[in-house]
Amino acid sequence: MLSIKGSAMKLFSDFFVKNGWTMLRDGFAKLWETDKKHLVVQTTDSVAFLILVTDLNQVLLTHQYRPATLDPEDSSNGMITEVTAGRFDAKLTVEELIAQEASEEAGATISSDQVILLNDGRPVYLSPGIITEKQVLAVVVVDSKQIEDTEKVFGVASEGEQITRVWMAVDKFIDGPHQDMKTFALATWLKANKNDLPKI
Repeated sequence: MLSIKGSAMKLFSDFFVKNGWTMLRDGFAKLWETDKKHLVVQTTDSVAFLILVTDLNQVLLTHQYRPATLDPEDSSNGMITEVTAGRFDAKLTVEELIAQEASEEAGATISSDQVILLNDGRPVYLSPGIITEKQVLAVVVVDSKQIEDTEKVFGVASEGEQITRVWMAVDKFIDGPHQDMKTFALATWLKANKNDLPKI
């Protein structure tokens, strides 16, 4: 199984130095030059998960500003609707991180037995040509009673997060269109597996 990089960032940095890489930029995301031909962005790994509210036959998504999506030919102004996600920047298990992010970003209270890990829990590289980040994909099957019923701005204010929730019918979510790869991947998985999911 591929390791998940969180608190072990320094271990990987030391490994890169040992292999002759040069750090061009330090910080939350480190930029490395490998062999005068390639650049690599080093970041912590992450998890992305779909919140499926079975009694309502809906999914619960997040809507927030993502500056990397700014596009002069797109009127969305960097706003994107996507599945919930978070980074392994603390010593948490996959299920613990999912529970934390579900609460912070979507007002959902979940238990670990409601988490379905895709790909046997193995993280997958997001863009191996440029970034070290790997992501665990999951689906969380919940009941509407586990969702906070007050609409407000979610997210961690100290991290600059301003997240609103988007409720969407399962079939509409499956049909798309989708704006990012993780959301598309989870929609594709749901289309193939929705009839086999546990009922609440």
